[in-house]
Amino acid sequence: MLAVGGWMAFKAAAALKEKQAIQAVLEERAAALSRKDLVGYLSCFSIEYRSGERTYQDLRLDAENWFAQFDAVQFSFRTLNIELDAQRARVENEYQFVLNPPQGQPVRIANRELLELSRGAGGWKITASLGGRR
Repeated sequence: MLAVGGWMAFKAAAALKEKQAIQAVLEERAAALSRKDLVGYLSCFSIEYRSGERTYQDLRLDAENWFAQFDAVQFSFRTLNIELDAQRARVENEYQFVLNPPQGQPVRIANRELLELSRGAGGWKITASLGGRR
């Protein structure tokens, strides 16, 4: 019985470690957006990223446009749920995205998102956005 309890504790600790690694990727994404750091932002995503018809290259172009067009970019989020298996995870977040133009009113976006992440040699990366809802 003790061996079963030890195995369960080991599995729980391993899952917690993986969830912390996933959370770190999401925190880096938010921080990189706020720093307007394209390389840091893109490092959170897999080159195979997909969101419907949109690809990693579309993601890059969007970020380049935000960073060029807006004086400040603010992104914050709250993780609602992480479902995890050995190599994949699904994460549900609530986020707020504020884009501050040189003149005029800020653009504010608040939404939920469902992300898929995969674990590879380079760690966890966002591989897909599976949609969001307001």
